[in-house]
Order: sequence, then C-alpha cells, then structure tokens
Amino acid sequence: MSTTRIRKSTRMIVRSESTRGSARILPRATRAPSFEEIVRERYAARRFDGRPITRKQLGELLELIRLAPTSFNLQPWRARIVEDAALKAKLAPLSFNQAQVTTASHLLVFCANTDFEALTGQLRRGMLAHGAPSERVVELLGNMRAALFGLDAAQRLAWAQRQVYLALAHGLLGAQALGFDACPVDEFDATGYEQALKLPPHLVPTVVLAVGQAERTASEREREKYRYELQDLFF
Repeated sequence: MSTTRIRKSTRMIVRSESTRGSARILPRATRAPSFEEIVRERYAARRFDGRPITRKQLGELLELIRLAPTSFNLQPWRARIVEDAALKAKLAPLSFNQAQVTTASHLLVFCANTDFEALTGQLRRGMLAHGAPSERVVELLGNMRAALFGLDAAQRLAWAQRQVYLALAHGLLGAQALGFDACPVDEFDATGYEQALKLPPHLVPTVVLAVGQAERTASEREREKYRYELQDLFF
C-alpha cells in the first residue's frame, strides 16, 4: 500500500538499525504505519466532526473490506452504504440516538446473507471464471452443501453473522490505515433497519460501521488503550 493512502502524522518513532548498531528517528510521514501501530492507535469514534471522507477514501475502504476472509469463501454478507443525511436521521432513533449515526460521513450497514443457495451458485460461477480447477470447485461446493444446507433458519443466520464480523474487522482497521476513523454500532433495532432500508428477507442487519473524522477531546486523544492482560485472555 502506498504511503499516499496512509494516515500522515508528525509522530516520531525510533527504529533500530542492526547494520549500524544505533538508532535513528523516522518521521511517520516518510513511511507507512506498521500493522502493530494501526492496531494500537485505533480507537472507536464516539462522535464524528461532520467532515465527509472522499469518494476515493471510501472506495479504498470498500476494497479492503471486500478482501475479508470467510468460511468456504462464501462471503455471506452484503453492506448497504448510507450517505444521505435524511436517511441517517431516520436511522438515529432506531439506534438509540447514538451520535455516531448522524455525525458519521458514511454508514455501512453490514447484513448477514442467508440465501446460501444463491451464494453457492454465484461462488461457483466466479471460481470457474477465475480459473479454479473444476474438480476443486466441485469438491468445495460438495463440502459446503454438506455443512450448511441442512441448517435451519436460525442456524443459517448465526453462521452468516459470524462471517460478517470478519468483514467488520477489515473495515475498522482499514479506516485507521487509510487515515480516518470508524466505530462499530451493534445496538439498534434490526427490524426497524430492515424496514427503513427496504431490505429483502434474506439480508439481516447485523452491525453498522460508522466512518468519518473523529471528534475527540485532548484527554481522549491522550488516553492509552485499555485491554485485559495477556494472562487474563490466553490459557
């Protein structure tokens, strides 16, 4: 990824140079941030300042999300892009009036897609067009049908929603890498969203990604990220 697509910053870091046995200071503007820096510096935006992200930025983010992994590569999700202020205002009371919904530049409403039959056909056509060996396609689809087609409606939805969150992770970290902010919103009236967005029955709103430029106080900008210790999480 080129440095023109990455957040510019005046923050300085120290990198060791093993060939010299010394250290030098590199300005962030001269290099792309590492994955660790993206993860450590990402914070959920409680509120956005209203500035829109550009079409180019949005397109780059969508491409990063598109590349998210899913089980069987079935990609059982779709995302409705909401930019219109009136529609955001309509969604606000369905989202407990969380400020992110109305102040974000864009909302990506991630929906679980439970129409596995249609997705399987699309995947088959796409893989063959992409040059995948036909025997590999037949094997994959056979395994997929055996694992998924016998699930009931609730099980299908639960499985698809797990895949949605893989795409969401790409969106959260992708926004940080591209130089703007994001916040996941998962407290909302899903039925109300379905009606407001006129979604078909097989698309179930699961989580919303609000993106834009965060509005943060000085104390919020300086606050260190808090997470449990390693020993609390891994055993």
